[in-house]
Amino acid sequence: MAIRVGVADDPEKFLDTDLVVWSDGRGPDPTDVVLRGLTPDQRFAATDDEAPAAPLYAGVYGVFPSPSASPGPGTPSGRCRSAA
Repeated sequence: MAIRVGVADDPEKFLDTDLVVWSDGRGPDPTDVVLRGLTPDQRFAATDDEAPAAPLYAGVYGVFPSPSASPGPGTPSGRCRSAA
Protein backbone atom coordinates (compact mmCIF):
# COMPACT_ATOMS: atom_id res chain seq x y z
CA MET A 1 0.00 0.00 0.00
CA ALA A 2 1.35 3.44 -0.95
CA ILE A 3 -0.67 6.17 0.74
CA ARG A 4 -0.15 9.65 -0.62
CA VAL A 5 -1.45 12.86 0.92
CA GLY A 6 -1.58 15.98 -1.20
CA VAL A 7 -3.80 18.68 -2.58
CA ALA A 8 -7.10 17.19 -3.76
CA ASP A 9 -7.31 17.43 -7.54
CA ASP A 10 -11.03 16.68 -7.92
CA PRO A 11 -13.46 19.07 -6.17
CA GLU A 12 -16.49 16.83 -6.77
CA LYS A 13 -14.74 13.81 -5.25
CA PHE A 14 -13.48 15.94 -2.34
CA LEU A 15 -17.00 17.18 -1.56
CA ASP A 16 -18.59 13.74 -1.92
CA THR A 17 -16.02 12.25 0.47
CA ASP A 18 -16.52 15.06 2.97
CA LEU A 19 -20.29 14.65 2.89
CA VAL A 20 -20.07 10.95 3.73
CA VAL A 21 -18.74 11.94 7.14
CA TRP A 22 -20.53 15.21 7.87
CA SER A 23 -23.89 15.09 6.12
CA ASP A 24 -26.90 13.05 5.10
CA GLY A 25 -26.16 13.70 1.47
CA ARG A 26 -25.68 16.29 -1.15
CA GLY A 27 -27.99 19.28 -1.41
CA PRO A 28 -28.95 21.19 -4.55
CA ASP A 29 -26.11 23.75 -4.36
CA PRO A 30 -23.29 23.44 -6.91
CA THR A 31 -19.88 22.26 -5.74
CA ASP A 32 -18.23 25.68 -6.12
CA VAL A 33 -20.87 27.23 -3.83
CA VAL A 34 -20.58 24.53 -1.16
CA LEU A 35 -16.77 24.73 -1.16
CA ARG A 36 -16.69 28.56 -1.15
CA GLY A 37 -14.18 29.76 1.41
CA LEU A 38 -12.12 26.58 1.17
CA THR A 39 -9.65 27.38 -1.59
CA PRO A 40 -8.36 24.55 -3.80
CA ASP A 41 -4.85 24.81 -2.31
CA GLN A 42 -6.33 24.16 1.15
CA ARG A 43 -8.22 20.94 0.22
CA PHE A 44 -6.19 17.83 0.97
CA ALA A 45 -6.85 14.17 0.24
CA ALA A 46 -5.31 10.81 1.03
CA THR A 47 -5.12 8.29 -1.79
CA ASP A 48 -3.72 4.79 -2.18
CA ASP A 49 -1.73 4.72 -5.41
CA GLU A 50 -1.93 0.93 -5.58
CA ALA A 51 -5.71 0.65 -5.11
CA PRO A 52 -8.16 0.58 -8.00
CA ALA A 53 -9.90 3.85 -8.83
CA ALA A 54 -12.56 4.68 -6.25
CA PRO A 55 -15.47 7.14 -6.24
CA LEU A 56 -14.23 8.66 -2.95
CA TYR A 57 -10.86 9.61 -1.48
CA ALA A 58 -9.49 7.49 1.37
CA GLY A 59 -9.67 10.61 3.53
CA VAL A 60 -9.96 14.38 3.22
CA TYR A 61 -9.37 17.49 5.28
CA GLY A 62 -9.63 21.18 4.61
CA VAL A 63 -7.89 24.13 6.15
CA PHE A 64 -9.97 27.23 6.67
CA PRO A 65 -7.59 30.16 7.20
CA SER A 66 -8.60 32.19 10.21
CA PRO A 67 -7.46 35.70 10.99
CA SER A 68 -6.44 36.32 14.56
CA ALA A 69 -6.43 39.49 16.59
CA SER A 70 -3.47 40.62 18.63
CA PRO A 71 -2.70 43.76 20.60
CA GLY A 72 -1.40 46.61 18.48
CA PRO A 73 1.93 48.34 18.92
CA GLY A 74 2.25 50.33 22.13
CA THR A 75 -0.53 48.49 23.99
CA PRO A 76 0.13 46.60 27.20
CA SER A 77 0.48 42.87 26.74
CA GLY A 78 -2.85 41.10 26.71
CA ARG A 79 -4.92 44.25 26.17
CA CYS A 80 -6.51 45.36 22.93
CA ARG A 81 -6.98 48.97 21.99
CA SER A 82 -10.39 50.45 22.58
CA ALA A 83 -12.26 52.36 19.89
CA ALA A 84 -12.61 55.45 22.12
